Amino acid sequence: MDSFSGAGHLLQTGFGIVLHEKGVDPQFIQALNKPEFNVERILDLDPEHAAQVLISLQENAEAARLVERLESGAPEDRQSAGRELSDLALKVVTERQDEAERKAREVEDTLLAVRAELEKKETALAEAQSQVQELESQLERERAGVLERIWRAIFGKQDNRRT
Repeated sequence: MDSFSGAGHLLQTGFGIVLHEKGVDPQFIQALNKPEFNVERILDLDPEHAAQVLISLQENAEAARLVERLESGAPEDRQSAGRELSDLALKVVTERQDEAERKAREVEDTLLAVRAELEKKETALAEAQSQVQELESQLERERAGVLERIWRAIFGKQDNRRT
């Protein structure tokens, strides 16, 4: 299937609806759908990624100029515009991938920081629980000592009275 007919078919499927819902103008895709430009390479991406790339191109002034040349230029100008548009699309795809990788690194860094903080808090909690247990043991020993002194005081006086 060539690029020209393949893109038209994709636009008539649910994929075209998804792209339209994401804000991609179907007429823009049709304008890209020329033999000089292989729009199918973009449409072969997952729908979310394809939509992002197409929206970036759709909003790009240079891409608009190149699409105009694709539609109305002389044959050799259309070929040149198709190559330039392919280069621009590749640049956009690369920028999107770089941005996705940067965000993934940020998420990973944040996750590592959260894990480190959680580990610190878990360590602090374990230390606090240990201190609580030690204080409870100390309190129990002191309570036993007080009860023993009270016992001796009460019963010691009784023993002294008997003698």
